[in-house]
Amino acid sequence: MESGLGSIINDILVFALYASGVVVFLISLCGKPKYGLYFLIPLIPLQNILTKLQNFPLGKDFNDLILIGSLIGWIVQNSSKNEPICSKTTYNKIIFFYTIFTYFALWRGSLFLGLPVPLFLSDPRLQAWKNYVLLLFIFLVVFNTLKSKKELVILTILMCLSMAVMNRSTISEIGMATSWISRSKFHG
Repeated sequence: MESGLGSIINDILVFALYASGVVVFLISLCGKPKYGLYFLIPLIPLQNILTKLQNFPLGKDFNDLILIGSLIGWIVQNSSKNEPICSKTTYNKIIFFYTIFTYFALWRGSLFLGLPVPLFLSDPRLQAWKNYVLLLFIFLVVFNTLKSKKELVILTILMCLSMAVMNRSTISEIGMATSWISRSKFHG
């Protein structure tokens, strides 16, 4: 258990992360999608932090909202510059057809098993599919919004820092294990 002061500091940090996520969402909506990506992508491997955000309004869908803000911001940004929304590449077609294919496969599996078709976000199968294709849409947004070398370097550094935080957390958990048997329970 955490001490009283440690718990309060932890709660303040989680609230600060949530509040900054709301601000980044609004900035992304206004045509600056790169800031949403800079905020979202380092959080993806840090699921233990995202779990703490579930107590806030729409905290369960925190990743989705930041990505939606970045998607809308991407469209706003390209529309204001009179540029096409998507860069012309075969990736767009592959991702589009793969998304449609996997969604129809989800329907086919539902019908084959005699289950209702996945139409509503309350369906756990549709939630799992959405989380699966989420990375494809993140790729599309990154590919179509981050154009300069500097922006890609910043994103790469943020990803590396995120992995370092995750590795530090894992190493500290393993270090607390008292025997080889208890250490074998950790994966990653």
